[in-house]
Amino acid sequence: MATVVASFLGYTGYEQISNNCKISNDTQKIDSPDAVNVDSSIDPLPVTIEKPVTQPFQLIGYGIRQVTFLHMNVYALGLYIAKEDLSLVKQIFNSRYLESLYEKPNPELSQKEALEKALEDNKLSTVLIENLLNAGVRFTARICALRNTDLSHLRDGFVRTIKNSDRYKEIMKQNDEQSEKLAKGVDELRSVMNSHRMKAYRNSRVFMEIIDQGKIRISVKIWDRNHFRDPVVMGIVEEPLVSKLLFSCYLSGANPLVGNVRKTAAENLVSMF
Repeated sequence: MATVVASFLGYTGYEQISNNCKISNDTQKIDSPDAVNVDSSIDPLPVTIEKPVTQPFQLIGYGIRQVTFLHMNVYALGLYIAKEDLSLVKQIFNSRYLESLYEKPNPELSQKEALEKALEDNKLSTVLIENLLNAGVRFTARICALRNTDLSHLRDGFVRTIKNSDRYKEIMKQNDEQSEKLAKGVDELRSVMNSHRMKAYRNSRVFMEIIDQGKIRISVKIWDRNHFRDPVVMGIVEEPLVSKLLFSCYLSGANPLVGNVRKTAAENLVSMF
C-alpha cells in the first residue's frame, strides 16, 4: 500500500540518522498482504498484533507524525482495535443512536452513510469516539520511532498531546474532583514512562494498550542496532481519563494528532457496516 504522510506539530529530541541504514528483523515484508507500509525506513505495520499486547488487535488507522516546520518525520502511528470488541462497535453505532445525533435526521441516509457523515464532522466524531471509549471498546496505539530518540521524548509527546486537547482544558477549568483525577492521571503517565530509561533507536515500538476499566498498559519493544530486545512492560496508568483524552486526540476532533490516522480509522469503522 502507498506510503501515507500527515503533517502536524511535533516535538524535538530526535537524532538525524542515515537513510542508508538497512533494517532487517522479525516482521512482515513490505509486499506482504498482512502489513501496511507507511515509511520505507521501518518495518511495515502488521494488520494484526498479538504481542506484547494482552490480546489480538486489528489495525484500523495509520499515518506519520511529522514536525512540520522541520519537515521531519517523527514516528509511525498505528491505531488498533481489539478483535473481541468489533461486534460492540456495531451495537453502539446502531441506526437509532446515529439518528439521535441530529436535530433533523435525514431519512434518506443509510446507517453506513449516517455514520460516515458523523465521523467526518469534527464535533460529532468526538462524541462518537467518546461513546466507544465509555462503552469499553479497547484500542492500542503502536508508536514506531522513525529516528533515534529516547523514551523521555515520547513521554513528553504523550503528555503534550493530552494537555493540548480542548477536553483537557475544559476539565481543568472546572477545578473539581474530575480535574484533580486528570492531573494525577497525567502525573501517573509520566511516572510510568520514567520507570525505564532507554534509548529508542529507529524501529523501536511503544504500545499504549487500553485494558479493563480504561486503564493503559504501556509496553515497549526496543530495536537495538541489529536486534530486538525482549519486550518490557513499563507499567499501567490507572486513571481512565488519560486513555479517553489520548485516544480521542488520535481518532476525532478538528485537530487530530495525525490526520491520516483519523481518516483511515473512520473509513475502516464505516466499512464494518
